[in-house]
Amino acid sequence: MITDAWIVKNAPMLDTFGLSLDSFNAETLVRMGRCTRTGKILKAERIRAITHAVKAVNPACNIKVNPVVCSLNKNETVRDDILDMPVSRWKIFKMMSFANDSFNNFDISVTDEEYMRYIRNNLGVPPEEINGKSSRILKLSDTCSAVVEKNLDGGYLMIDACGDLVDNTRNTSYVPVVNCITGNVREGLKRLAFNSELYWSRYTDSSGDMSNSRIAA
Repeated sequence: MITDAWIVKNAPMLDTFGLSLDSFNAETLVRMGRCTRTGKILKAERIRAITHAVKAVNPACNIKVNPVVCSLNKNETVRDDILDMPVSRWKIFKMMSFANDSFNNFDISVTDEEYMRYIRNNLGVPPEEINGKSSRILKLSDTCSAVVEKNLDGGYLMIDACGDLVDNTRNTSYVPVVNCITGNVREGLKRLAFNSELYWSRYTDSSGDMSNSRIAA
């Protein structure tokens, strides 16, 4: 739904433009459900065109891509595709297992070893540099940094489609803490298990400097 006309109208107002981008492979995207009901996907050529168009309309806008590594894309190498776009931040998540009364995603989960193999294949980073760290920033070029995000527990402030602030540390699902529309958000935040150290670690490189600190998420 991101048309050229949409970009011309909206890109000048954006500080950050983020895309959930799990794969450049059409078959993989369909298997993940990253498609319409008729099987239409966002093709790699269009993804590249969109990011370059946003940057052309608003050179100050940060482009951010967020892939989630699961069993369906764990063997893909996409570094060249990512760096072929004007990306400021490439944040690589390890899939979180999720379950509720009617659904779970256990069949596409990955182990820590499989996730680290994806990191090594795409970033060239030996596992020992990442192991023990929940989040790590790696500078790939003068304009692009990668964030290795192995653990999401308590590291985000998340609000669902119902307006509920949710906690992902209590079980395998997301537990509502407070409704931000009708409830007392300040009191709800006190009940939230939030790891501020983990949150800030994804914006601070190994030297202690902030990296792309204007990018919020």
